[in-house]
Amino acid sequence: MQQIKLIWENAEALSTAAAHYFVERCNNNITDKGVFTVSLSGGSTPKRLYQLLATPAFSRNIDWKKVQLFWGDERFVPHTHEDSNYKMVKEALLDHVKIPRKNIFAMPTKGDAKDCAKQYERVMEEALGKKMSIDLTFLGLGDDGHTSSLFPGTDVLA
Repeated sequence: MQQIKLIWENAEALSTAAAHYFVERCNNNITDKGVFTVSLSGGSTPKRLYQLLATPAFSRNIDWKKVQLFWGDERFVPHTHEDSNYKMVKEALLDHVKIPRKNIFAMPTKGDAKDCAKQYERVMEEALGKKMSIDLTFLGLGDDGHTSSLFPGTDVLA
């Protein structure tokens, strides 16, 4: 298999390319199976992508009624908290597009973290089936190389 290496001039060019890729994958998946499932990430890396997807240039090419959004990365804080990835996505994207509320599957953050994780697993299984297949997963990359809140040198990596 041939490996393709893509390098963009800057973060804006990367975000624009990712937005085009999102629209292309979205339309292909909707044509093929009637729905497009996406796992979102938080942080500064994907924020610009979400802002671009909210612009008319991109959003008018997306059938938001057939898009389902999940979170693959969330901090266990209320959705109104400044550190909430849900809040960032809401402000950058969700507040600006016509996606049905029933298509937004935010991680629960009220109560015990383990109970919320189990609850979210049930929600995902109900929405996605036993395989829990996601069509597209976005991951951010922090300045220190972390992704999905997995920070270098922390015990969780062991």
